[in-house]
Amino acid sequence: DVENAFGFPTGIAPNDNDNISPRIALAWDLNADGRSVVRAGAGYFYGRTPYILGGNVLQTDRPQATVNCGGSILDGDPDAPPPVTPYPGWSTSGWDNPRTCAGGGDQSGVPAYTFWQPDFQYPETFKANLGFAQELFSGTQVSVDLLFSESTNLYTVRNINLRDPQFELAGESGRRVFKPEGDFDPTTSGSPVPSYLNTDFAPVYVNYNDGRARTFAATFEVVQPLFQTTTLRGSYTFTSSYDNSSYSCCTASSGHGDPTVGAFGPNDIGGVGDESRAWGPSDFMRAHTFIIAGSTRLPYGFSLSGSWRIQSGQPFTPEMQGDVNGDGVNYNDRPFIYAPEDLPLASEGTAAEAEEREAYRNILADNSCLGDYVGQIVPRGTCRAPRTNQ
Repeated sequence: DVENAFGFPTGIAPNDNDNISPRIALAWDLNADGRSVVRAGAGYFYGRTPYILGGNVLQTDRPQATVNCGGSILDGDPDAPPPVTPYPGWSTSGWDNPRTCAGGGDQSGVPAYTFWQPDFQYPETFKANLGFAQELFSGTQVSVDLLFSESTNLYTVRNINLRDPQFELAGESGRRVFKPEGDFDPTTSGSPVPSYLNTDFAPVYVNYNDGRARTFAATFEVVQPLFQTTTLRGSYTFTSSYDNSSYSCCTASSGHGDPTVGAFGPNDIGGVGDESRAWGPSDFMRAHTFIIAGSTRLPYGFSLSGSWRIQSGQPFTPEMQGDVNGDGVNYNDRPFIYAPEDLPLASEGTAAEAEEREAYRNILADNSCLGDYVGQIVPRGTCRAPRTNQ
């Protein structure tokens, strides 16, 4: 059915068996006395594909039906979700799972699928390092290590049942909207069905290989022996890591919703450096890390060691509530930052308007990761979580 509807081959199982991983490394003792050493290396590495990606495909071998019930249980809406109180008695085969909303009626579910990109490959990473270590007076050692890596073929997810953009929001940097204007309501999540290219299907996810990442790291370390039994060390690491998707696990729907999107949709995450799409700081990046550690030998063969680590917080991206671009995915849209005087407010023309605009102005002033982007959609990963101590 999918092949007929979308012209996409579905009988695909990945077969990537031509990966070669050449590597080279060297160490040069400059004065042949072990006190000044240069280290360098480079190589290609291939990562494994998580089994969960294959599991997402296998579990749709028998088509899954998606029932969209957006009503309220409390209000007794007929399109409210069905009750789950009988859950303990449902069969493990799933044949008696609810197939309609609370109001009953005919089965309204449509099948959802997950497939492989025809030429899906293992993730590939090139790494290169350069380091220098020097022993100084009293056994003190200092070192500098630089690391560069670039990854391609990282796994991402597209929904080939997502419509092309139907129109743009000119007041929000041309944000593409994937529902027809008559079905679009940015104040609610609404049903995802109007965003589907073919309403006989729910999302049709495909595991793709268009993920990219680039990382640079520099580490400075000092090691100082004391009293022949004790060693102290301290290090600082600077890391700059960017990608167009930090998706690592697990469901196909979560892969499609990662990363958050701006003017463009989740099927168009762009490439290296394309910050107008999804390129931005990796979700896992820690820009600054300080470590102090020490160890000492004790009598009777015991030893005592400890360490203290302080590191900057991970990046995160502000998100809008609901589905602002009508792509059928909630909480994956980056906000457009209005100037305080231009912010659309439901209270406009009332006594509360001035108070709300002032509160919004204070939010922008207190959060530079928002306030620095007035008049545009916030880029990915502009905010930082608090630093941590361990």
